[in-house]
Amino acid sequence: MKKKAVSILSLLIFLGGCAYLPFSGDSNTTFFVHKTFDFGLLEKVAVLPLENLSADAAANEKIRKVIITELLSTGYVDVVEPGQVTKALIGLGLGGTVTFSTDDLKKIGDAVGAPVVIMGTISTFDRPSIGGVSIPEITIALWAVEINSGAIVWSVTTTSKGMGLKGYVLGVSGETMSETTIQTVKKAVRTLFR
Repeated sequence: MKKKAVSILSLLIFLGGCAYLPFSGDSNTTFFVHKTFDFGLLEKVAVLPLENLSADAAANEKIRKVIITELLSTGYVDVVEPGQVTKALIGLGLGGTVTFSTDDLKKIGDAVGAPVVIMGTISTFDRPSIGGVSIPEITIALWAVEINSGAIVWSVTTTSKGMGLKGYVLGVSGETMSETTIQTVKKAVRTLFR
């Protein structure tokens, strides 16, 4: 009986220790919200094409669409339709561009009627294999720029790994790339309306 209790206690200690491993739904978020900018008064934003530093060529559009959906789901802001943003970028000679000057941002915002534009970078959008298990990992940085002043009024960097303790202990994949993408973007967008 005592041997069984020690075994159970050892297992619980091991599992508790695993909760601190980098595989346990690891997430890290750092953010900034400008202290004088009131996002509650903001009615419309435009989400620009994202810079994609990942190996997945389509990651920028995958994540951009989730950002738009998450912003709309908050009920706080309207989002300029992506086709209008693309049309404005092409009309301004900025098609295919993902880095913009403050003058460019002013022109884009004016063209689509959005006082704030959201830009970003995808650093990681991958499924590295750890211990024979494929784990989704996503790192994004997003920031919002007020077009009249050119000031960054919000910035967030967040990383998510789509594997929890259960996946690590049992050796099975946790979340899908889609689930990890949604989780990552939700964490980022949540910081905007704190």
